Amino acid sequence: MRITININDDLYQRVLTLTADKQNNSKLFTEILETYVRIETAKRLAALGGKGLNMKNIHRRRAIN
Repeated sequence: MRITININDDLYQRVLTLTADKQNNSKLFTEILETYVRIETAKRLAALGGKGLNMKNIHRRRAIN
């Protein structure tokens, strides 16, 4: 998919100093979006905060020590 976005120049330059592949913007933004999804998913999971207490035990593949 192609989109046009406006990015803060200073922030973009900071990102470029941290990335190894400075020529592949598509790969860079894909990684940025994947990281954002992981962070937001973790936040939602943390927000549940044990609300599933009435769930039955889930079978685990290995024993918990």
